Amino acid sequence: MIHNIKFIIFLLGFVFTSQSLAENTLEAVNTYQLALTYDKCLSNKHKADCPDKKISSDKVVELIKKSASMEYAEAQYTLGWMYVYGHRVTKNTKEAARLITKAANNNLPKAQHFLSYMASNGIGMPEDKDLALKWMLIASKNGDKNSQEILNKLSQPK
Repeated sequence: MIHNIKFIIFLLGFVFTSQSLAENTLEAVNTYQLALTYDKCLSNKHKADCPDKKISSDKVVELIKKSASMEYAEAQYTLGWMYVYGHRVTKNTKEAARLITKAANNNLPKAQHFLSYMASNGIGMPEDKDLALKWMLIASKNGDKNSQEILNKLSQPK
């Protein structure tokens, strides 16, 4: 009887944790999508379509940071990319490398490919060809077409 109660408590904990994770993921995705909508609104050609005319770059960054903090890989990658190029934020390649590494570790193939590029070129981290190859192989295995094309070209005889 005690074992059954412990098992039921375990299952309830799993159900509530899973539900909480799903809600958190949904919130992260919705927050990220809202940020992308606002970012698009800030470009001149889309201002007329914007539901909120008072939106700012700071609000876009705030929303993407919030989504990234919820471990949403797309937001981590996007925020990292923004830091690499200084888009709506002050350029910071070390922070970019940290965020893109998180997205890569969260199995986002384009982040894995971009991390390979960063490691290969010493962007935000020391240049490391072995690390670059590691991430290129992982990205390729996970379906990143750019990584697959590069590896195919490298494997062709001259």
